[in-house]
This record gives sequence, C-alpha cells and structure tokens, in this order.
Amino acid sequence: MKQLLYEGRFLAEITANVVRQENLKIVHNRIDWERIYRLADYHRIAPVMYLGLLGNGEVLPDRWSQRFFLRYQEALQYGVKCEAEEQTLLKLLSEKKAFCIVFSNSRVRSLYPLPEMAGKRPLGLLTDKSSYSMVKGFLIDLGYETANTFQGFGESMVKEQGIEVEIYHTLPFIVPAFQKEASWLMDTAEEEEGFPEGIPVLPLESDFLFRMARASYRYVTDSLKLWEMLDLMMFHRKIKDSLSLENIQAQMKDLGIEDLSWKLLELSYFWFGSKAELKKLEQKEDMTVFDMLENRILLMGQDSDNQEKNEQALQLAEQIQKAKAKAQKKEEKNILKEKRKESRAEFRKMLRWVFPDYHYMCTIYPKLERLPVLLPFFWCCRGLRILKRALKRQEK
Repeated sequence: MKQLLYEGRFLAEITANVVRQENLKIVHNRIDWERIYRLADYHRIAPVMYLGLLGNGEVLPDRWSQRFFLRYQEALQYGVKCEAEEQTLLKLLSEKKAFCIVFSNSRVRSLYPLPEMAGKRPLGLLTDKSSYSMVKGFLIDLGYETANTFQGFGESMVKEQGIEVEIYHTLPFIVPAFQKEASWLMDTAEEEEGFPEGIPVLPLESDFLFRMARASYRYVTDSLKLWEMLDLMMFHRKIKDSLSLENIQAQMKDLGIEDLSWKLLELSYFWFGSKAELKKLEQKEDMTVFDMLENRILLMGQDSDNQEKNEQALQLAEQIQKAKAKAQKKEEKNILKEKRKESRAEFRKMLRWVFPDYHYMCTIYPKLERLPVLLPFFWCCRGLRILKRALKRQEK
C-alpha cells in the first residue's frame, strides 16, 4: 500500500511540475519504472509524464523512455486529427437526424499549456434508447468497435488510429435520484457555433458542473483517476471568473455533494495548482481532510485503514449500495422469471409429446377418425407401445 501511495504521489508531483512549468530533480532509487508506466497509463497522464521526465533522461531506462515517448507521440497525432474526426462524426449524426448531446469533446485540450498534455480524451455523446442503436450503427459503419461496455448505460467505441467515442443511452449513475439531477444539466445543452446544426453541446459551466458530479461519484466508487482531477482544475481555472458560486452550490446541493465535490476541486488545486492558488486554499482548510481524499484516490480504495469520514461520500456510497442491491434483486427476479418461463415451455413440450394432438394421432391410428372420442384410449395405447419398446432395448 505504501509503495502504491508513493508512486501515486510521484505521478501527481511530476504532473504538477509540468503544469506549473517548474523543474524537478528526481530521486530514482525507489522507482519501479514498469509500475510507474502502467500506473501513468491507468490514470491517462503518460504524455504529461513524458514531458516531466525529459529533463531527467539519465534516470529513466531506455525501454521505458521509449514507451513514454510513444504515448506522447500518440497524444500529438491525436491532436492533429481528433477535431476533424469529431466534426465528421457529428456532421453525419446531424445529417441523419440522430438525437444526441455532446457532453465532452476535444475542447478540453485548449485549456492546457500544450494541447498534447491532455492526451486522448473521449468524445462523450448522450442519446436516448430509441436513437442509441442508430448512433452505434453509424459508428460501426465508420470502423469503430466496442472497447468497453458500461452495463446498463452504454459503451466505449474506438477504431485503429482513431478517436475514442463514449455513447450513453443513460447517464452512468446507478442512483436514480443522482441520475435525475445530473440529467437536468443535459437540458442546458444548446447549439454552438462550430458544431453541426441540430447537435446541442453542453456549455462550459454545465460541462464543469457535470465533471464535478462525475468526479464525486467516481470518488465514492473508487474509480476516480488523475486525468479527471486535472481536467477539473483546468476547467475551473478557465471559467472561474464567470462562474456563479451560488449556482454551483445549488446544483451540487441538489445532488447531495456540495461539500464533497468542492473538496475534490480543492484537492485538484493542491496537486496541480500554482503557488498563488495554493496559498488561498491553505488558509482555510484542515490538511488532514485532503490526506484522506488523496489516499483513497491514489490507493483506489484498497486501504482499509483509511476510513471515509466525509458524510456526503458515506451517504452517496450507501445510496449506491442500495441501488446495486435493488438492481441485483431485480436481475435475480428476472432470471428466476426466465427459468420459470423455460420450465413451463419444457413442460408444455413434454405434454405435447405424451399427448399428441388429434390429427397426429389419426396418422398412427386411422380408426380414430371415425371415433374421436377414443383419443384418450389411443394415447394410452401409444404410451404402452413406447414403454414396451424401451423395455426391449434394456433387455438387449
């Protein structure tokens, strides 16, 4: 656990120094570069790590230097084509009158000092269940394949040397109340200049609020990654002067996460913010609060000693558990219902075999055509004949 925490903090420190454009001298005697690379890949910050390691090339083995460079190169190439591919796809959806809302796209790259620092960010589309198959079909026609499935919500689709597209028919929150409140943010989507006609896009403030909500939810489910925290800070830094603090508090309060979401935003500044931004935060908060948040994120919830203390996180976790239990119970009920349906079908099939219909029996016993009332009698005759054959086979 201590090693994982050390490695997570190492990633955050390197990333912060790149964002702040500061130099860092790496003490490398405790570094397992294979683990660092895999962890950076998991958190989707390998391109930023490459920039941070450039000035410390002597400590990085050639094998891992090359791998970090490949991730950085992918991010560069992605930047060249991602906007064009996004426009091509959205234009097709516009022409086909497919309903969808763009809730995340490549504009996040413009928030970084260097666009390639953002790496590969997915294009996020929310559609409805009736349009979902259509949108997925268009993606398949363009060469996309399913890379990951979000059970009950949607899937992630990619193509070779292409962008990643996440399509959802339902926002990926299992708690109905949370999903409903988050869905209201989607109602603020509107058409923007630079996007095809008929394709609404979340405005920057709603995009930021959605990221706040998603970060809180993923924190509680131990799936929050460093790239999401970094994007959160970049968005807030860009639009904070035009943000309505009252609106943020009201929206997050409706979701029941006004304190938790703000703490996560502050933690993102502690990790990646400038010295001036850090000074503002350090004056008003107890640092032990952020230690707990940091440990849970970097350890991915694996540390049983790090007990969650944030009331809103505990409440949301309880809601998620209840929703999961309810969903599981419903699934078990559906499975049982399906088994009963199959059992009834098997029973009916057996009955049809034991007691064939009248027309079939007439082909075996022609006399039955003249005396239909004897159908039960001939059923017995057929049954005895089958039983007699079975007994003879056993004797042999």
